[in-house]
Amino acid sequence: MEKVFEIYIRTTPGRLLEAITDPEIRSKYQFGNRISSDFTPGSRFEMTHSGASGPLGEGENLEVDPPRKLVQSMVALWGEDVKSEGTSRITWEIEPVGDSCQLTVTHDQLREALAPRNPSRDPHERKGRACRRSPPRPSLSIARVSGTRSFTLRPSFWSTEE
Repeated sequence: MEKVFEIYIRTTPGRLLEAITDPEIRSKYQFGNRISSDFTPGSRFEMTHSGASGPLGEGENLEVDPPRKLVQSMVALWGEDVKSEGTSRITWEIEPVGDSCQLTVTHDQLREALAPRNPSRDPHERKGRACRRSPPRPSLSIARVSGTRSFTLRPSFWSTEE
């Protein structure tokens, strides 16, 4: 299964990649989660949170082409249910468009058959439609294009100007 998220952000490709890879900046917009890595091909990355007892996710930087592309493998570790999902891949692609950038985040190599959800307890599944919401677990995604879940980033981050 694949989920694709796309957004246009008024910034430069370098500043956008910095926001994705800098632990301090990213923690402000990923619910306090910090990512640590040297972001070189083949290097490891880890996502942590000060309130968690261990890492929330980890993986490998598969392709690093600054400032236009970052491809990572990832294993979510924040719960036994997500650990069992195994490794997935996240691709961050940045394309300049005038004074802005198009950011496309593709999360793929996901298992097709996910556990059934209880629509009476999940407002996103009610009436057969997905809704915007705060994430139940730490996660960073951008704007919903396909898939059943979307997560919100603070708009001020995506409209910063010098």
